[in-house]
Amino acid sequence: MRALACLTLLASFLAVPLPASADDAAAPSATEARDHFRKGMRLYQDGDFAGALAEFQASYRVKPAGSTLQNIALCQKRLFRYVEAAESLDELLSRHSAEFDAQELEQVRRTQEELQGLIGAIELKLTPAHAEVTLDGRRLTPAERSGQLKLSVGEHRIRVESPGYTPIDQVVRVASGAPRKLTFSLTAVKGFLDIEADNPDAAIAVDGQPLAYHRYSGPVEPGRRRVQVYKDGHPTFEEVVEVELGKTTTVRATLGASDGSSGAIDRSRKPPAPPSNMKGPYVLAALNVLNATTNPQFLEEESSESSGGALGLHGGYRFTGPIAVEGLFEVARHQATTCLRGQSCEGNSANLRDYNLSSLRFGGNMRLLSSGERLRFSGALGFGLVHQALKVDAAGGSAGGEATGVDPYFMVELGAQYSVGKVLFGLAVLAYFNGTKALEGDLGGGDDNPIYEDNGLVTAGLGLRIGWANWQPR
Repeated sequence: MRALACLTLLASFLAVPLPASADDAAAPSATEARDHFRKGMRLYQDGDFAGALAEFQASYRVKPAGSTLQNIALCQKRLFRYVEAAESLDELLSRHSAEFDAQELEQVRRTQEELQGLIGAIELKLTPAHAEVTLDGRRLTPAERSGQLKLSVGEHRIRVESPGYTPIDQVVRVASGAPRKLTFSLTAVKGFLDIEADNPDAAIAVDGQPLAYHRYSGPVEPGRRRVQVYKDGHPTFEEVVEVELGKTTTVRATLGASDGSSGAIDRSRKPPAPPSNMKGPYVLAALNVLNATTNPQFLEEESSESSGGALGLHGGYRFTGPIAVEGLFEVARHQATTCLRGQSCEGNSANLRDYNLSSLRFGGNMRLLSSGERLRFSGALGFGLVHQALKVDAAGGSAGGEATGVDPYFMVELGAQYSVGKVLFGLAVLAYFNGTKALEGDLGGGDDNPIYEDNGLVTAGLGLRIGWANWQPR
């Protein structure tokens, strides 16, 4: 009975799988295998060949038997998986040939020959050679990608992909006979970096983004890229490299000697952000809205109308991440209308006075910056010389006058900056403390009769900054 079923199965692949043998049923380990086998029989008779295959394979794992392997091959054939069916018969001959007589084995070999007419092959040529290949939803191994790959005849979907390249997804038709040679050349859309540190615990960042420990190899946008390799207790390695489209740039980083302060590294977590250690030149255009906190002492402190502003240019150099030094040139103007001190201006415009104060500043600032790559806090302290010209208009029969002088000034600024590429934007609160002791003219002046009380003037307000910075790692 079993021999007849075997011959029938292998010769024609009929729709009825082989029943289990009496010897299998009597074995102590056959209970679970028999249950899977019977389920496979029912599924096969219902036309669920995939389900039947799963049950027969489960039965074979529990108790390998030649009859079960025959049914596995039958299901694979009905599912058009001719390569797998042929492999199952190869395994049957190598492991279970003793379970069959000569006639049965001959039928197996004839069926193998029939299956070979339903099997084709492909050979892949990939650019880049390390590209991943998915065949009918299954990821191929490196050996399968580089060698001859047997496939059942028919249509197969192939997807070739690699980070930094445009993927290829297509359907190919495979026929029996000589292997079909397939060439897939991916188009690069990025450049590539291959970075390796001499310390396995060193973190690697590109353009301020932490990526890996010890080794990183992958795609990046073409252009100038900033590579940082860092570890607590060691000097940071930084280098700017030019990455070309489709080409790999290699960086081998050597960290300096440890200062003994490094701690344990948890490499299961994402690396920490790299230290900021940028330097380079920058230029900022400044637009300030300022208001004077006091008027000349022969005028009332409160102004009925007041406005002021300044235009300036800052140019400097960032020596380290937190410290920059800059020069400043600025032109400012303040206008106000107020009343003569001690006089009433209500209904009496003769006591009103218009005046304007023009300032020209030259000085230097020390700027302090936080470590943000895009957004950062920014503050400055500065001093220098200011040339001031005060002009009071004539009114109500009273002559006006002018006074000029050069005095020192002190400046303080606190704000924030935001970088978009090399373009800088900033917003700040600032105040100037101008000396006024040197102001002299037909308005009076001198130590005995200063134009401003306490020989000082404070102007404060908001400043808008826009500029350019070429900040690169050291």
